[in-house]
Amino acid sequence: MSTSIENQSDHAGRRLALGSVGLALFWVIFIWGFWDKGPLALGINTSVFLLLALVALANIFPKHQLFGSKKNLAWLIPCLLISVSFGIFDNPFIKMASILVWPLALLVFVTDALSINRSRKWGALMLALFIQRAFAVLASLFPAGRTYLTLLAGTSRKQTARRVILGLVLLLAIAFSIVIPLLGAADPAFAAALKPIYEQVLKIIDTSAAERIIAFILLSLFFLAILLAWRQTPDEPKAAAKIDMDNIVAGITISGLLALYLVFLALQLNRLWVNELPIDFKATESLVKSGFWQLFALSVINGLIFLVIFGKINKTVRWLLFAFTAASLLLVVSAAWRVGLYDVYYGLSYEKFFASYTVLYSLILFGYLLAKFFTARSGNIIKTLALLFLWMFALASIAPIEQFIMRANLTLAERPGSHVKLSELTMLSGDVLGLVLDRKNDPRFADWGDWIEARKKEINNKAWYELNTMNILYKLK
Repeated sequence: MSTSIENQSDHAGRRLALGSVGLALFWVIFIWGFWDKGPLALGINTSVFLLLALVALANIFPKHQLFGSKKNLAWLIPCLLISVSFGIFDNPFIKMASILVWPLALLVFVTDALSINRSRKWGALMLALFIQRAFAVLASLFPAGRTYLTLLAGTSRKQTARRVILGLVLLLAIAFSIVIPLLGAADPAFAAALKPIYEQVLKIIDTSAAERIIAFILLSLFFLAILLAWRQTPDEPKAAAKIDMDNIVAGITISGLLALYLVFLALQLNRLWVNELPIDFKATESLVKSGFWQLFALSVINGLIFLVIFGKINKTVRWLLFAFTAASLLLVVSAAWRVGLYDVYYGLSYEKFFASYTVLYSLILFGYLLAKFFTARSGNIIKTLALLFLWMFALASIAPIEQFIMRANLTLAERPGSHVKLSELTMLSGDVLGLVLDRKNDPRFADWGDWIEARKKEINNKAWYELNTMNILYKLK
């Protein structure tokens, strides 16, 4: 029985190793050098790579808990959308953000899906599990290396020749890439003695090829370490003792903060609902941005206060918390109104679009928190808010944001009293190149010649696997 289990484990390890090798090989062939070209080089190649990574990740899930089960779709679908987005648009802002969001979302998803008690409410214990799962990758580097050595060299004495060759290859690779350069730097005489041999080896080996080989080996090791670490059920950290909330302390704190909010709202009543913005741009910027940063600060602070004390207080303090949350929502609505006016008068940009998107997230957040007062169960609030963020980001990643910004500004520029300047949209990528070319006779695009040529050059300089759907549509015109 034990032999059968070991064979199954070895077979699973070989499958994960082959998947990791495939991912590393794809990376060094099709994604290599994107750090020099920039995020625009992350096109169809990146979408394919991320989808293959999801396929490899599916192999770490046990048979009784399938990767694509209904319980996992809430996490899996937005990860798929983010993966596909690279092959649709050029939008560099979204791509750079996706590079951070995608692996973090997978870490959270896998940790939650494979944890022993998945139904638990998220809190400090889940945060500890996320951190533990992230650092477990480092501990799996040695098992990953051992797995590859076993696959390459085997354990049978009949494979001695293969093992000798593998040892020599590793010796030469380590010696000429690390040891000899370091020793040569430490002792000029040593460097002079080995310089002829070293130069001949460098002539034989292409530097770019050598870099790719080294990267291939390291990436294969890293990808396998991730899969080996994440397929293990993590040890459950010890839950901290539950701290009861003192209702008097909570009541005084909430009522005091609520009083401050009410005083602020009363004093700022004439500024909460402004129907028009100041003519002076600096005054407008001050009015709107103060509202936005107010929104951001209050969303974080008030959200944390809600999460810390909700469910741990009596009915009286709950009503104070309800009023506190409602006041927070009112401030958010006010900031949303100001940002909306700012967009109407001065047009959209990356910054303004995502500021508006953040406002929308905050409105949904406080609306959801208010709704929790009228439900019998408190629910998994933190997990719900994390999923809300992931879904909103995923939907934004596959939305034609730059097309929306351009079309909105073209419409807003025609409004009486508009301050929209289309020249400020030259920070947009080739996603709107076709739209601009269709309006080449529009006098508002008379000064866009340099931008058009720069975007054409960017697209034409891409390798076929770096293109995306928008680039292909432009080339087909």
